[in-house]
Amino acid sequence: MGLIVIDVVITSHNQGDQIRDAVDSVLAQSIPASPLVVDDGSTEALSLTVLADLEARGVRVLRQANAGVSAARNAGVSATTSPLVAVLDGDDAFEPTFL
Repeated sequence: MGLIVIDVVITSHNQGDQIRDAVDSVLAQSIPASPLVVDDGSTEALSLTVLADLEARGVRVLRQANAGVSAARNAGVSATTSPLVAVLDGDDAFEPTFL
């Protein structure tokens, strides 16, 4: 059996640099973790720039019309492929050994 990577669904709506910090906290985990950002209809310029930068770094970003954090979280979980999934709000961050 191969190594299992935990998918982490991160919800985001107009959170600017906070979303970058959330993603970086997932990438810094002491075990393999893969962030999936669900952009819940962001419109502010900084947020759109940060999301584009994350995509350029290879972070998966799923975009949807604004439907609220619960809908964004559900869409993200539905888009994961790992048997293990964690969720994180875009304005929070994990400690390095959280997972």
